Amino acid sequence: VFPNMGHQEIVERLSHLETVVIWKEEHFEQKAKELEKIAGHLLFERGNFMKALYQMIANHNRSEGISWNTVEYYLHEFCLKE
Repeated sequence: VFPNMGHQEIVERLSHLETVVIWKEEHFEQKAKELEKIAGHLLFERGNFMKALYQMIANHNRSEGISWNTVEYYLHEFCLKE
């Protein structure tokens, strides 16, 4: 997982047949907006998205991978406003 990798670096790694999975802070924003639209108000502290992203990457189950449900879980664990 390479959350801060630029396009060219990703292409370079892929050309060497390395496996990459890309999740970015923007994905947390996308999921947060989706959940907030349903709730009708802001739910998440945007300043915590990067922390949640890195925690998600560090702690994910390699057998199960990361899904949108995983992103939602980490939003609630690390970004939910009090």
